Amino acid sequence: MKCCTCSFDNDAVQELDRRPFGPTYNTSLYVFDEQAGGHTSFFGNSNGMAANFKQLTDLALGIWTDKYTDTVYIKMAFYNGVGGVFTFVSMRFLFGSTGVLYPPHMISIESVDFEPYDNPEDSVRLGLEIVFLFWIGLNVGNEAIDAWYVFPPFTHPHFCC
Repeated sequence: MKCCTCSFDNDAVQELDRRPFGPTYNTSLYVFDEQAGGHTSFFGNSNGMAANFKQLTDLALGIWTDKYTDTVYIKMAFYNGVGGVFTFVSMRFLFGSTGVLYPPHMISIESVDFEPYDNPEDSVRLGLEIVFLFWIGLNVGNEAIDAWYVFPPFTHPHFCC
């Protein structure tokens, strides 16, 4: 799970503060992420439940939001082995300058089937996809041949002696 706190100063136009912040005993809890545009904290499944709970407790004790926090994103990924579905959940919460939560909150749930050809009926779909890829290959090949005849190699004045 990735928890991202994006901090922006709404009162004045300033550069984003990219310095780590948080409890003085552990400033690595709040690391600025250029891609996310804010300070992030990552809860890896491989860390174990106890380590993630300790990290969450440290965040809560360190008051992980400040007066410049206007958005909090929470992103999670799940895999359902029984259904063969990978699900990605993204939540966004908006804060006012006084710390009040503003609606609308955004929750996005997207799923991907990792086993698209597990049923016998899906063989028709597989066959159509193979025909489609073959058709694309023919079109790309024809375009390459046409380009060869229109612009033959090594006849451009740049390549001449």
